[in-house]
Formats: sequence, structure tokens, C-alpha cells
Amino acid sequence: MRAEHSPELRARIAAGQEEARSWLAGLFGEVKGTTKTESTRAVGSFHLALLNGLMIQWLVDAERTPSGGDMVEALRRVYRGRRARRAAMTAALGVTDLVPTKLA
Repeated sequence: MRAEHSPELRARIAAGQEEARSWLAGLFGEVKGTTKTESTRAVGSFHLALLNGLMIQWLVDAERTPSGGDMVEALRRVYRGRRARRAAMTAALGVTDLVPTKLA
């Protein structure tokens, strides 16, 4: 049975994902400068997406699924690349920052 054809199944899966978001947000912490609801949704959704993506990769091709170390290295590279791009853009524009501190 596919969830898209079963409103009851779809509702149960959606409720489970919402519960997982809340649990993951509590586990990994809140985002400063946001309300608890915004923070829970943002942090929980981020971690749920990572976990779901890793589970699907493992189900399809367990041998090539990234390890925890691979994920840490990827996150480091993404963060460093973002910082470098941001620094280059602020220098090119002659500004100290691209967005207000509250949004950073």
C-alpha cells in the first residue's frame, strides 16, 4: 500500500516525521534568534533529512553509503566553502557583511 493512496497511512507517517523532528531538535539543540517552534522545525527537519537520505543510500547501496567521518568531512568542506565565498563577496562589494547579523 502506498501512502499517497491511503490518507490514514499518510497521516500516520506525517505524524511520525513530526515527532521525529521534535525529538531530533531536542537532541541537537535550538537555533539562536528563532522561536522554539521555528527552531524545532528547522533543526529537526535538517537532521531528519540527513538521516532519511543516509537510510535510503544504505538501502540502495550499503557499501558506498558515506560513513560518519565522510559526513563530518563533507560538512567541514561545505562550511569552509561557504565562508570563503562569503568573504570573497564582501571584499568584492566593499562591505563588512552581506546580511544583517540577525539573519546570519
